[in-house]
Amino acid sequence: MPGLNFDSCNFADVYCEADKVIALNLGDPRAGSPGLISRLDSAIGKLSALAELSIVPDRIIGTLPQTLSQLKNLRFLAISRNLISREIPTNLAELRSLQMLDLNYNQLRGQIP
Repeated sequence: MPGLNFDSCNFADVYCEADKVIALNLGDPRAGSPGLISRLDSAIGKLSALAELSIVPDRIIGTLPQTLSQLKNLRFLAISRNLISREIPTNLAELRSLQMLDLNYNQLRGQIP
Protein backbone atom coordinates (compact mmCIF):
# COMPACT_ATOMS: atom_id res chain seq x y z
CA MET A 1 0.00 0.00 0.00
CA PRO A 2 2.87 2.47 0.45
CA GLY A 3 3.01 4.97 -2.33
CA LEU A 4 -0.66 4.85 -3.38
CA ASN A 5 -1.21 7.89 -5.56
CA PHE A 6 -2.88 8.99 -8.78
CA ASP A 7 -1.49 6.01 -10.70
CA SER A 8 -3.15 3.65 -8.22
CA CYS A 9 -6.51 4.73 -9.58
CA ASN A 10 -5.81 2.71 -12.72
CA PHE A 11 -5.91 -0.62 -10.89
CA ALA A 12 -8.97 -2.87 -10.87
CA ASP A 13 -10.91 -2.75 -7.61
CA VAL A 14 -9.49 0.69 -6.73
CA TYR A 15 -11.99 3.53 -7.04
CA CYS A 16 -10.99 7.17 -7.03
CA GLU A 17 -12.52 10.60 -6.98
CA ALA A 18 -10.44 13.69 -7.73
CA ASP A 19 -7.32 11.50 -7.85
CA LYS A 20 -7.89 10.23 -4.28
CA VAL A 21 -8.63 6.62 -3.41
CA ILE A 22 -12.16 6.46 -2.00
CA ALA A 23 -12.80 2.70 -2.17
CA LEU A 24 -10.81 -0.52 -2.19
CA ASN A 25 -12.83 -3.65 -2.93
CA LEU A 26 -10.28 -6.43 -2.94
CA GLY A 27 -10.71 -10.17 -2.98
CA ASP A 28 -14.25 -10.38 -4.34
CA PRO A 29 -14.30 -13.46 -6.59
CA ARG A 30 -17.56 -12.26 -8.17
CA ALA A 31 -15.66 -9.26 -9.49
CA GLY A 32 -12.82 -11.41 -10.79
CA SER A 33 -10.40 -10.12 -8.18
CA PRO A 34 -7.24 -12.21 -7.92
CA GLY A 35 -7.22 -11.93 -4.14
CA LEU A 36 -4.50 -11.09 -1.69
CA ILE A 37 -2.04 -13.01 0.42
CA SER A 38 -0.39 -10.50 2.70
CA ARG A 39 -0.67 -8.34 5.77
CA LEU A 40 -2.75 -5.19 5.95
CA ASP A 41 -0.06 -2.50 5.91
CA SER A 42 -0.24 0.35 8.39
CA ALA A 43 0.11 2.75 5.42
CA ILE A 44 -3.62 2.19 4.87
CA GLY A 45 -4.11 5.09 7.30
CA LYS A 46 -2.64 7.50 4.74
CA LEU A 47 -5.64 7.06 2.42
CA SER A 48 -7.43 10.04 3.94
CA ALA A 49 -10.38 9.98 1.51
CA LEU A 50 -11.05 6.24 1.88
CA ALA A 51 -14.75 5.64 2.54
CA GLU A 52 -15.01 1.93 1.72
CA LEU A 53 -12.59 -0.90 2.45
CA SER A 54 -13.57 -4.45 1.59
CA ILE A 55 -11.17 -7.39 1.65
CA VAL A 56 -13.52 -10.38 1.51
CA PRO A 57 -12.57 -13.27 1.37
CA ASP A 58 -8.83 -13.47 1.25
CA ARG A 59 -5.78 -14.62 3.12
CA ILE A 60 -4.85 -11.47 5.00
CA ILE A 61 -2.82 -12.43 8.07
CA GLY A 62 -1.61 -10.57 11.12
CA THR A 63 -3.44 -7.86 12.98
CA LEU A 64 -5.68 -4.93 12.15
CA PRO A 65 -3.40 -1.88 11.99
CA GLN A 66 -3.96 0.87 14.55
CA THR A 67 -3.86 3.35 11.66
CA LEU A 68 -7.38 2.31 10.57
CA SER A 69 -8.60 4.90 13.08
CA GLN A 70 -7.08 7.64 10.89
CA LEU A 71 -9.64 6.93 8.16
CA LYS A 72 -12.14 9.54 9.33
CA ASN A 73 -14.28 9.19 6.17
CA LEU A 74 -14.56 5.41 6.42
CA ARG A 75 -18.21 4.32 6.24
CA PHE A 76 -17.87 0.66 5.22
CA LEU A 77 -15.27 -1.76 6.61
CA ALA A 78 -15.46 -5.44 5.69
CA ILE A 79 -12.44 -7.60 6.37
CA SER A 80 -14.18 -10.91 6.89
CA ARG A 81 -13.13 -14.44 6.01
CA ASN A 82 -9.44 -13.75 6.51
CA LEU A 83 -6.80 -14.84 9.01
CA ILE A 84 -6.72 -11.65 11.10
CA SER A 85 -5.85 -12.39 14.73
CA ARG A 86 -5.28 -10.80 18.13
CA GLU A 87 -7.35 -8.05 19.74
CA ILE A 88 -9.83 -5.80 17.96
CA PRO A 89 -8.22 -2.33 18.15
CA THR A 90 -10.05 -0.13 20.65
CA ASN A 91 -9.39 2.93 18.52
CA LEU A 92 -11.94 1.69 15.96
CA ALA A 93 -14.34 3.67 18.17
CA GLU A 94 -12.80 6.80 16.62
CA LEU A 95 -14.38 5.96 13.25
CA ARG A 96 -17.42 8.21 13.71
CA SER A 97 -18.53 7.88 10.07
CA LEU A 98 -18.53 4.08 10.18
CA GLN A 99 -21.94 2.65 9.27
CA MET A 100 -21.09 -1.00 8.54
CA LEU A 101 -18.46 -3.22 10.14
CA ASP A 102 -17.89 -6.87 9.20
CA LEU A 103 -15.02 -8.71 10.86
CA ASN A 104 -16.64 -12.18 10.77
CA TYR A 105 -14.69 -15.38 10.31
CA ASN A 106 -11.32 -14.18 11.56
CA GLN A 107 -9.44 -15.08 14.71
CA LEU A 108 -10.08 -11.85 16.57
CA ARG A 109 -10.55 -11.49 20.32
CA GLY A 110 -12.22 -8.83 22.39
CA GLN A 111 -15.21 -6.61 22.00
CA ILE A 112 -16.06 -4.19 19.26
CA PRO A 113 -15.54 -0.75 20.84
